[in-house]
Amino acid sequence: LVYPSLIHDWIGSPSLAHLITAPPYMVACISCIVGGLSSSRRNEHGYHISFFLLIAILGFILMIVFTEIDPLAVYIGSCVACCGLYPAFPLSLAWLTKNTSGPSKRALAVCLFT
Repeated sequence: LVYPSLIHDWIGSPSLAHLITAPPYMVACISCIVGGLSSSRRNEHGYHISFFLLIAILGFILMIVFTEIDPLAVYIGSCVACCGLYPAFPLSLAWLTKNTSGPSKRALAVCLFT
């Protein structure tokens, strides 16, 4: 909900800001699917979560470094951050539910996690 308003500050047009916010979400969706399939086949949730969180950190670092230099670089950094942050959340949630025994404990763990 906040992302279009941030893009609007760089561009100025609300309709163009909503149009420009679609590609990062599309790429993040593809990386969620690929990351989920890969972690399920290899049964290595921790390594995949770490990998995607490192990608998110790289994207946030790009956004911080290029904030005053180039808005396009900030946009690319936000795309990279979305590609790392959005797959890490469902993988973490899947890992949590897999490692918590009992339905009531699992429900409480998911409630506390989100």
